[in-house]
Amino acid sequence: MRSDAPVSGQYSFVIAKQSSTGSTNNTQSGSFALQNEPEKVLTTLILDRSAIGHYRAELSLQSDRGRFTCTSP
Repeated sequence: MRSDAPVSGQYSFVIAKQSSTGSTNNTQSGSFALQNEPEKVLTTLILDRSAIGHYRAELSLQSDRGRFTCTSP
């Protein structure tokens, strides 16, 4: 996450994979606060090669600056 000004809130990271090797759903969530740094890693998830073309990820941020969501693909 990046911000030019202090910000805090909650995040949710959801990833779903379905392929010939099986299916999985992973949800990670928590709170964040950027006070004195402009950038922070909220969470990390590593996918194996079988996930290529078979996953959907969504990151949602809720803060005093609003709600933001990004998805892949």
